[in-house]
Amino acid sequence: MAPLICRYIGLSLLAVAFIVLLIDADHYFDTKTLRLTSINDLLKYILVTKLFVPMHDIISRPISPMLISNAIIPFAQLPASLFLFGWGILALKFGQRPRSGTGFSSH
Repeated sequence: MAPLICRYIGLSLLAVAFIVLLIDADHYFDTKTLRLTSINDLLKYILVTKLFVPMHDIISRPISPMLISNAIIPFAQLPASLFLFGWGILALKFGQRPRSGTGFSSH
């Protein structure tokens, strides 16, 4: 059951990454400037939508600088599509069936 869930999550992440990439391409064709959606922008958009309206007051407060280290900030600027593609491929890899043994190891 776990491999099936990993495959489902992996395919879902790949679909979302493709949609984010299409949205970025649409913005490129409209404005003729290349701007990729960062992970930070994607999280801000997701957390402010109607899914998290009860938590809006908590989320909109400024975050303490002690919580954000210099190691996290560069990763938040990565393109969201690249990040989602990576996690999607990783989830698909975990969802694969184990290989059958070959040669003398298969009994």
